[in-house]
Amino acid sequence: MMIIVDRQKQLNYHPLIVYFMLQPEDYAKYANHLRQLNRYLNYTHGIFKFRAVQRGEEYSQYLTDNLAETIKQYNVIVRLVDDYEGNFNYALFTMDFSQDPALFEKSLQNFIIEVCEQNVKNLNEQLQHFQETNENEESQTTTFKMIDIFRYAIRRKGTRDGIWRMLTNPDSRELKLPSFIPERLPSNIDEVKKSIYKALPNNEAKENFKFLIDYFESRMNAPDTKDSDRIVQGTVDKTCSEKLIADHITRLVPETRPDITIAIKIVTTKVLKDRTSKAWGVEININGETIPVYMGSVAAYMVYVCTLLKQKMGTHLFRTAFKRSLPGKNSYVGRHADVKWLEQVYRLLYPLPTIPFDTWYIKMQKNSCHEINQGKSNSIRIIKKNLKKFPYAIEYCSILTAVDENQNTYYHLDIPAERIIIPEELQKALGK
Repeated sequence: MMIIVDRQKQLNYHPLIVYFMLQPEDYAKYANHLRQLNRYLNYTHGIFKFRAVQRGEEYSQYLTDNLAETIKQYNVIVRLVDDYEGNFNYALFTMDFSQDPALFEKSLQNFIIEVCEQNVKNLNEQLQHFQETNENEESQTTTFKMIDIFRYAIRRKGTRDGIWRMLTNPDSRELKLPSFIPERLPSNIDEVKKSIYKALPNNEAKENFKFLIDYFESRMNAPDTKDSDRIVQGTVDKTCSEKLIADHITRLVPETRPDITIAIKIVTTKVLKDRTSKAWGVEININGETIPVYMGSVAAYMVYVCTLLKQKMGTHLFRTAFKRSLPGKNSYVGRHADVKWLEQVYRLLYPLPTIPFDTWYIKMQKNSCHEINQGKSNSIRIIKKNLKKFPYAIEYCSILTAVDENQNTYYHLDIPAERIIIPEELQKALGK
């Protein structure tokens, strides 16, 4: 296994997908067989998925020569957990499809275990860095949990061998083994959760999978599987590099800072194909051009709007705001100021909510603020989708995570407070 460190962050793959980059003849022979391996725990270890992509005549010319030449030497790639410096890391390997099926199977299984072990190594280095720099306790706890998940994945194996021989031998009997995970890996991350999550064998596996997704969404800003597939295809085929280039540009700092204003406003959103509706959103103005953005979910919009409001107030939205207790149901007595403020914003935005604030707030707290992590990640994806014509502005308009001098985690945007416009309806939330 070869490890490469992508310090320029040219590639951005989904960390739970193992990609086979195949020549056309191998793609025609084996792509379907590799997809069928997703059924079996022997290979997936409960967390990984296999995808095959067909190589083009030339790799993307957008990549550095060194990176392109290195990748060309291998036919398997998977993104690892980022190192403690935040660099993208990848594991590369070569699978010999002509070897005996038993050896192929063993080789692939060993590679997946090595990937898990390398992830544990990267996470341990992160943990050491966090401890040396007195990183907040939440980050250390999260890292410990990730280490446990990958160690558990290493131990988790199926009981049936010989799958690859039966898949590749046309004379073998038709496989009628029960599916462990669906062959089709949906492109939408929420669909991924629903389909794979339900298929996992026990509650521990389900919680581990949910934790993995949260980590990759909140810590690594991983793309959804559809975008990841397009980026990988663009890597090995220069004629399909549009998504790869656009994605990388979002991580580049422009020479001239764009003129950006973000206004909280009522925007038009499409309800059905031929129907529209009005709802709270934001209008982002970039160098004179206005883009309306509708967030969709309440969690995504609340996190985004509250981040803007706090920044306008000269402070930050801390994650601890979503972790307070609720003494006294539907009562202000004994409630923390954070909870009272969030409820005020909630009621201003949703005067006739489908879910009462207390119910919503408690839901946001579950599983280490899983819904808040997802809301933040969803807001970033929505910003990326709406600003695809302005990739250089995405980083400025997306929620960033930081830690203050007291090691408290908070959210913010790289936008001056004077460039954030708050409507009259929300002035109360500013204390006005």
